Amino acid sequence: MGPRSPRAMPNRTENTARSLRLVCLSDTHGLHRQLTVPNGDILIHAGDLTLFDPTLSSSLPMLKDVNDLLGDLPHRHKIVIAGLTTCKCPR
Repeated sequence: MGPRSPRAMPNRTENTARSLRLVCLSDTHGLHRQLTVPNGDILIHAGDLTLFDPTLSSSLPMLKDVNDLLGDLPHRHKIVIAGLTTCKCPR
């Protein structure tokens, strides 16, 4: 059997009832305000939102700012996964 030919990518502007646009981010390390996040149905931030700060003095305000930014984005569903550098927040 020979190599498979690549399938044509669907038109990105095409919106059908069966389409789903997934946007994935990770390792923003506090640079979240410098990103241009594309529109989509689901946004996943897969870790390392902040810089590592064992004292939490900069991590907590940065985490709040990331949360504010994510709240302003138009994605209907948002999934955020803490990473190794994301602060260990008190309960």
